[in-house]
Amino acid sequence: MTDKDHDARSKAQVDAIGIPDDEPHFLPDPVQDRLLEAMITLGGELWVEREYRMRLEAVLVSKGLLSRDEIESYAFSDAARGAQKESLDAMVKRLFEPLKTIPGKR
Repeated sequence: MTDKDHDARSKAQVDAIGIPDDEPHFLPDPVQDRLLEAMITLGGELWVEREYRMRLEAVLVSKGLLSRDEIESYAFSDAARGAQKESLDAMVKRLFEPLKTIPGKR
């Protein structure tokens, strides 16, 4: 799954619960609204990753390509860790984006 595909699936998870693109108001405090938005974004990220991992692991194990133990004990290369860092940075940016627009904060 590309980062673009991942981002689209994560956004779809958030959109599925119906948060409008304009200023949502669910709680009495705008800071709480922003934290709620960040939490929902994180939940979308988590589910996309979990679903993809479960599907991938099931295919690998069902075809006898890898065992669950091999999956758990795999160590990433330095290059792969660099790519993971870029992906993590992008996710953190998406997660904290709602907090940048807290009213009255600069």
